Amino acid sequence: MRLQNLAIVSLILTAALSAQTLNCGFAAGNGQSGNMFDVVAINDLTIKTFDVHVSGTGPYDFEVYTLPTGMPYLPEVFNPAAWTLVGSASAVPGNGTGVPTFLPICVNTFVPAGATQAFYVTISNGTGINYTNGTVTGALWVADANLEFYEGSGMSYPFGSNFNPRVFNGNINYELGNTTATGCVFLTPPKMVGVVEMAPGAGTLNNTGGVFVGGDFIRWNLDDFTGSYPGAPAIVVANYGYGGPPAVGVTAQIPGFDQLSAASTPSGTAIIVGPNVIGGADISVFVPPSLLSPGDSLRLQGLVLDLTTSNPVPVIPTQNTIIFTQGLSCLFEEGFETTPPGLASFPVGWSSGGGIQEWTADVGGTTSSATGPTTGAFGSSVYMYCETSGPAAGDTYIMNTDTYSLAGATTVGFSLSRIGATMGTLEVRMDDGTGTYPTLLATYTGPEPNGIEWVQETLTIPAGAPASTSFQFHYARGTSFTGDVAIDSFCIN
Repeated sequence: MRLQNLAIVSLILTAALSAQTLNCGFAAGNGQSGNMFDVVAINDLTIKTFDVHVSGTGPYDFEVYTLPTGMPYLPEVFNPAAWTLVGSASAVPGNGTGVPTFLPICVNTFVPAGATQAFYVTISNGTGINYTNGTVTGALWVADANLEFYEGSGMSYPFGSNFNPRVFNGNINYELGNTTATGCVFLTPPKMVGVVEMAPGAGTLNNTGGVFVGGDFIRWNLDDFTGSYPGAPAIVVANYGYGGPPAVGVTAQIPGFDQLSAASTPSGTAIIVGPNVIGGADISVFVPPSLLSPGDSLRLQGLVLDLTTSNPVPVIPTQNTIIFTQGLSCLFEEGFETTPPGLASFPVGWSSGGGIQEWTADVGGTTSSATGPTTGAFGSSVYMYCETSGPAAGDTYIMNTDTYSLAGATTVGFSLSRIGATMGTLEVRMDDGTGTYPTLLATYTGPEPNGIEWVQETLTIPAGAPASTSFQFHYARGTSFTGDVAIDSFCIN
């Protein structure tokens, strides 16, 4: 992969300067029905639209309100009559955590230089908006040359319970000057469509990506399914790194335009691939075995140039991204996809190890906020987790795997999720062939330090291991409900 056609890149860079975006962050860590927050204009500007950060795929029913004097304290915060409804949008599909979801509501609000404007961005059908716990309500969080964004409050719908300080996750899209007369033009972005080609042969065409091993090909295209951008030039940014999917960040190739960037080693590695046009030929990339290690992810985001002058964002990201994850070539594997969701529901051959509490098969995210995964690892659905709401601190959850032959095996791997402030201690143990588990392979205590939802762990099988053995996941609960540890993608290699 290499940078090609600098003329197209230069054209996109030039066009991007006519619209502005202030990135308020996508760190998440908490969530509710909505956010209230203030902005202050440094120069005259018109706020056109928002990108939001949601926890799933929806659909979501959104409402946006404004308060021209800024967000006060009681009682106006809880008084719907003090706010003006700008617009609503029903059945908005979400892109999930870590990526922007475009909100098709034309905010189109002029804010003169020096003025403060408050916004309330909310959904009426759930608690799917991600936000970040702040430090001080009303403190400056982030700014650019034209716009300041301040910490605000989380708010249950409608104008209900107030949680603060909380920081809105998303993008504020604006234009300089008073451009309210032009309104907003909403065009449906194209989608990335990708396939993993296992050499020889091909994988299944899909919109979400897949799991590959070194030496495979990755092939994709941009599907303009509504015909909004016929023949428009496009490039693709490929980000890769460990512990995927890579998190939201800013990539230097297109200053001021938020793209997806690796969360950790190799930090921020991004390559522009292309050029391409909407509806053009497929792009196919060979992934050398040395590029990625097991558990690394490669995320592709398409960027389309839209020369429609009335559109508030000339550089349009694709409606979705696709994520390919470097997987292990397993001798034995268990992904839990055929395990019925429910308490003490285990795959064939797996069993309870006699803990005080039981592991649970689950899909679609755990029941408590700010803890547990939102979905299975790297595109899967079902995972095993420990529900820590209710049990006492120190309660144990013990799960034994099936018995596997270790002939030719050197490692045991699994995807691990440790999201939650009061994560306890997970021990991974190995049977010595007698039905007991004295061999400790690894210990994990506390939350994942980088906040990554799923991390691929690979453990070495020690010398002298029995010819056939099973493994044990032994979890001791932390001090509160925010300790829902989870595993997925078990693999003996």
